[in-house]
Amino acid sequence: MKRQHIKSNLDFSLAVNNELVFEHGEISKVIAIPIMNDLEAEKDESFAVELYNPTEGAQLGKHVKTVVTIINDDGR
Repeated sequence: MKRQHIKSNLDFSLAVNNELVFEHGEISKVIAIPIMNDLEAEKDESFAVELYNPTEGAQLGKHVKTVVTIINDDGR
């Protein structure tokens, strides 16, 4: 995963390891990203998750990057 520089006023935390290990035969992994609710009205927030630099003969598939959007529900 690519490390992102995160502003402290955002509603999520990417305090995760920068290495994701797939065992032989595994095709998916879950990444937990804590979401912090507050009462501030604000815009939707987004970040990207990207897989890169496979090792030990592993290969990445066609879709290596996705964007996650947190829809604003604060201040309602």
